[in-house]
Amino acid sequence: MLSISSYLPVFLLTFSGLFCDKPATGDNLISEPDKPVILTVDTVINNREIIWGMDFLPNGDLLFTEKKGKLTRAAKDSWQLTEIAGLPADIDTKGQGGLLDIRVHPKYAQNGWIYCNYVSTGGWLNVIRFKLDGNTVN
Repeated sequence: MLSISSYLPVFLLTFSGLFCDKPATGDNLISEPDKPVILTVDTVINNREIIWGMDFLPNGDLLFTEKKGKLTRAAKDSWQLTEIAGLPADIDTKGQGGLLDIRVHPKYAQNGWIYCNYVSTGGWLNVIRFKLDGNTVN
């Protein structure tokens, strides 16, 4: 059985580039540590089960995975949800398994690749690469 620590390297590799695009400089550091930061939170997607991973397509649409083995696209302007069909049938959703993280290739506009990982029957951690053909994995 895989534990959370088994997924940590995959998580770190998947998200390593998200926060490292710009080096820290005086312009993007908080200069007033005692001043409170005000955040605004808007809920754009609700009534879903455990969302495991998400990434954006170049057109602004959001792709997200749910532990129960579903991949969904949320349209950038309307947040309309469309389920993507064609994922592997052997996704094991028990325990810490399921459809896990997703990452759109940095050169998606040129190659169309999307990467996803999941736990299959037997507890194996799998990484798949696919392209979207409309609302189907190809």
